[in-house]
Amino acid sequence: MPRCEGLPSGPCPAGINDCTVKNAQSDLFLCPSCDEIRFPSTQPTTSKGNKGIKTTRRTNQTVQVQSTTADNVKCTVCEKTCARSATITCDICMDVYDQQCSTMTNAVFGTLLTIVQCTGWVCYPCRRTSKSKLESLQVKQSATIDEMAVVTSTMEQLRCDVKTIENKLQNLMQTPSAAQSLPLNPEMSDADLKFCIAKTVQDINRRDSNVIVNGLPDDSEVNDETVFTTFCEEHLSTKPCVVWSRRLGRPVNSDQSTTGRPRRLLVKLRSAEVASDLRRASRSLRRSPDETVRSVYINPDLTREQAKLAYEERQKRHASRSQQSVCQHPAGDSARSSSVRSNADTGTKQAGAADDGVPHDQQVAPLFRQ
Repeated sequence: MPRCEGLPSGPCPAGINDCTVKNAQSDLFLCPSCDEIRFPSTQPTTSKGNKGIKTTRRTNQTVQVQSTTADNVKCTVCEKTCARSATITCDICMDVYDQQCSTMTNAVFGTLLTIVQCTGWVCYPCRRTSKSKLESLQVKQSATIDEMAVVTSTMEQLRCDVKTIENKLQNLMQTPSAAQSLPLNPEMSDADLKFCIAKTVQDINRRDSNVIVNGLPDDSEVNDETVFTTFCEEHLSTKPCVVWSRRLGRPVNSDQSTTGRPRRLLVKLRSAEVASDLRRASRSLRRSPDETVRSVYINPDLTREQAKLAYEERQKRHASRSQQSVCQHPAGDSARSSSVRSNADTGTKQAGAADDGVPHDQQVAPLFRQ
């Protein structure tokens, strides 16, 4: 049973929900009391005339015509005028359908009219459109999930990169020589210090994908990128992708060309991993039978501070090796010297007649130089 929709100011005072609730004006389901309050009937009026008091009842024909017009609606599909009680309205597009255009049987249509206020109804075009929109939303949702996964992985990679940079910076600050090489000022503020550190780290990261090539021929008529790429294809197991390259220093003139020292070549590669692989593969150049190939070195692009640290590390290694050789030298040199002297004496005696009086010390000296 339909429930009374109540008064304009609130619900039905009696809460009527029975068969007395009827479809009233403006397509409202009202009980008799609420209908009387919303739409009161016309009251009798009195008028005085020559023949005394005459009671008349005013008929509101205009309201009746408007009510009749409001109760008739036009079907959206066939455009036929039908009674509102014999049509059904879509809850999405608000189009009006009669029984024939709704593609439902009379029994189903009549049953639906009794419960449509509680269940609602959606036309077939809206159902089809809603289904396609739902599928489109599902596809977009899947794409959004994939993009979020990519963003998450990118954020994780950025987090790892930031951690790596922090570790590099911490190691750089822990090195005494590196701390001395930084242009720090006792009166420098925290902001200036952070800017200096960030600039240093940015410079290091920028140079990670660069390599410095020493010994590569410098020919002004041939492109350096072509020369470098050809060299890698012929003598290395990797073929790096070159972004750009340029020579360091002044161009070699005719006087300097006789020295045989070509300018260094700065090569920008696609990533730091490519540069690391290239430097690792360049170790095989030392085993090449060609002397020109062995004279080519591929080194990292270091900052001034990094180059200074690398030089100090090499000096320490050379000093350590020299100290180890000095510690091992006495025992080895004593036996080596005795064997050299015996060989020198024997060679001198055998070649005494053919030397034409050459002194022995002039013949032994070259043996000691070896």
